[in-house]
Amino acid sequence: MDAEFKRILQRLHVDLVNNTGDVQSVIDGLFSEEVFNQRMKRTIESKPSDIVRMNELLRILSTRPNEAMYSFYKVLVDADEEPLAGCLHKALSEINRAPVSDGTSPAGQSSSAGASMPLGPTGDQPDGNNDDDELPPNWPVKGAYDPMRFEVTVVKDPSMKEIFEKAIKGGNNIQVYPMYRKRRGILLLLNNDRFLLARKNKVDLSDRTGTNQDQLALDRLFKELGFRVVIERDRTAQQMLDDIKKQGDQSHSDYDCFACAVLSHGFSGGFYGVDGKKVSLEEFKSAVDGKNCESLFGKPKIFIIQACQGDDLDGGATHDGPGAAGDTGLEKPLQNFKFHAEPDSKRGVKADFFTAMATVPEYVSWRVPGSDTQFSGSWFVQAVVYVIHKLAHKYDLHALMTRVNHLVSKAETKHGYKQVCEQRHTMGSHFYFFPGLTKDS
Repeated sequence: MDAEFKRILQRLHVDLVNNTGDVQSVIDGLFSEEVFNQRMKRTIESKPSDIVRMNELLRILSTRPNEAMYSFYKVLVDADEEPLAGCLHKALSEINRAPVSDGTSPAGQSSSAGASMPLGPTGDQPDGNNDDDELPPNWPVKGAYDPMRFEVTVVKDPSMKEIFEKAIKGGNNIQVYPMYRKRRGILLLLNNDRFLLARKNKVDLSDRTGTNQDQLALDRLFKELGFRVVIERDRTAQQMLDDIKKQGDQSHSDYDCFACAVLSHGFSGGFYGVDGKKVSLEEFKSAVDGKNCESLFGKPKIFIIQACQGDDLDGGATHDGPGAAGDTGLEKPLQNFKFHAEPDSKRGVKADFFTAMATVPEYVSWRVPGSDTQFSGSWFVQAVVYVIHKLAHKYDLHALMTRVNHLVSKAETKHGYKQVCEQRHTMGSHFYFFPGLTKDS
């Protein structure tokens, strides 16, 4: 755990030790979140009193990765320790605080933890009621954003349940990927924040302060959807390739699909490791294609890429591409939304991929700043999380991502800069998340 996270634990230590009401629930929660293993759990529980147990819990917590702090926050919320959760929420937000010279700054950069859309529980929608389809008139929506508090809307509609049942049974006439296991698959989440090594290597890439909020939201979303989330932070180009190859080398026979999210600086055709070296997106994806990972052959593989694909649009801030530590680049006209259905000749081992990118080639992606106590995030990832948590119970992935693009296209910086997303796919069937449904449900 980095020193800044340890300092939070030190600052809140007395309050956490003296005011945590249900220590056992916190212990159990951190074990469920895989922050603690069985040995750690037993060590804490062996202590003679709640105060001593909390002391030991905080000591062990400080030895865990940075992500453990966000899991700790979630556990405090779930345990109804609201005052303590609020203090931790504020402290975690302050880590991602940085000055912003423009009204909006580009994605992944040094913007203050910011205003975002509300991701609260949506509640049940009666059949035939399309109120939940009404997307916000503007984007991003200003308001409190707590990515640990939203809930994915589950499938209730009988017609969707019928599609789900038919997808399980299969057949030549059913063009829907089966998504029925309790554990849908793995989400590999690569979050590159600090680029000091790149700058040492003479590659002008700034730190991506605030990217933790996109990580937090995606982590929560995919766990709600039934995925096991594997998070790797601040990876060099080779480590990123090793991470995806590790997934390709293991068996996914017990899963329905595979997903990967990359949060980093980018360029047209790929993204950067924290060492400033480039990773080709196509090479990266090939590690889990039908040739290199037979257990994923015929199964959907979803990639979400939050990174620029080109030059800076100068809005008084920096962006997710080379030169991001400076203030270079000129405004260029924006292209229309692009959707690529790859030709049939690319089917076979390259089939069943869906890639959603924050922006089209040659253009930048943006983020929104806000108050010091609010979570921030990129326009694109915020829209992905908002749309999927709200509408995945009734639409397939193509329809969901079209709505994501619609939301992102509404956003505009103070100086009038815009952003459009891009999708590419070699999918042979419709992909539904089917939230809340399993084969045994």
